[in-house]
Amino acid sequence: MLVSIAILIFLSTSLAFGQQAGTGYLMPWKVIGIDADRQFWMKDALEESWQAIRDRYLNQGVPLDEVEGLKLTINQKHHARLFVQGKARDQANTDFFLQPILCRIDDQAYTFLQSGPIRTGLVNYSAQSTFPIQGLLDRDQDVTKNQINNAINKWPELQRSPRKSPLKLKLALKRSSNDSNLGADHCLNVAFSQKLFAQHPIQQFVGTENTSFIKKIMMPQQRLSRANRTIHLDWRKLDDRWQAYGEISESVFGNWIGEAVTWNIKRPLQELVTAEKLIAQLALEAQALDPESSPRVASIYGAWAYLDKGRAWGLKVNDRVYIESGDKRVKGHVVGFFGPRKGLRSTLGYPIHEGAIVFVRTGQKAIRIGDALTFDPTRYPAPWPPVPTPIDRP
Repeated sequence: MLVSIAILIFLSTSLAFGQQAGTGYLMPWKVIGIDADRQFWMKDALEESWQAIRDRYLNQGVPLDEVEGLKLTINQKHHARLFVQGKARDQANTDFFLQPILCRIDDQAYTFLQSGPIRTGLVNYSAQSTFPIQGLLDRDQDVTKNQINNAINKWPELQRSPRKSPLKLKLALKRSSNDSNLGADHCLNVAFSQKLFAQHPIQQFVGTENTSFIKKIMMPQQRLSRANRTIHLDWRKLDDRWQAYGEISESVFGNWIGEAVTWNIKRPLQELVTAEKLIAQLALEAQALDPESSPRVASIYGAWAYLDKGRAWGLKVNDRVYIESGDKRVKGHVVGFFGPRKGLRSTLGYPIHEGAIVFVRTGQKAIRIGDALTFDPTRYPAPWPPVPTPIDRP
């Protein structure tokens, strides 16, 4: 049986003594793979545990429709009753969501608490606990209420530690519908994400409609953070095992990258193992998007240089780049992007799945494969009178 508590805690928000506590938004329970009749029957148990979550993680929690000064339409006010706003009990200094999840895999019920900054929609914290599903199936009200309460009591306090991965992952299902009410596939995706939190932040994929509602009424100008890599998963339930299939795509052109990976997980579920090949592919992608590494020239064709970093790294069309080293002066600007069909590799050793094309305006004969270029914040085309580039830097 899975270890009853599986906790991977990684919120990127920095902490500082004395900072004002952030505002938390508790979402309604997201129940997956349990039929509507049983959900109605366990309504009281879910309500009681939801209030316990509110009291544990939030100070002075109030229903969202009762927040002073918040202007809502009639429909929004009706929906806002399902949410609670309050100050964080820990040292969080950013606005965050709390999404409780209850779902089923085989003979076990799983409870998750996922949290992260509202402004990005990235799940950077997740706690998990399990209990046998039989009490719920037998409609034993007291047993079910105690099991859910005991499960959430095993969740730890919210804690945060820095994480430097440049990847922002999205998990998707290859075969199943994206309707989160369909069952085990979505629950397996949530459990699978537990194996990745230690290395990479993950885009919220259960309860996204709740986070979108909060953003719409509280911070309508903010956009959710976009994933730069997507993991497509397929779960096949066989007699004695789950067969898992995973494949990665980049999120600029949507092209497949790396090799598809298949692995088996015994039933009943003991441990949700992750394929090492998949983890290795993600490590290469993290290297390709390292913000501390400058774009390097991978290929040259006439006046055009092909770089090993592109839009997912942060480059945009018309961005200026340059080289200034001794007598060597190279200037250019980004004119487009290319995908994996070019078959190029970085001089650092990894395959380039998405990179930028630079038109070299100055120094076409001086630029070489392997050269590292520096980003120049000067706008292109430059306003008149022109500003010399590279610009003066302190």
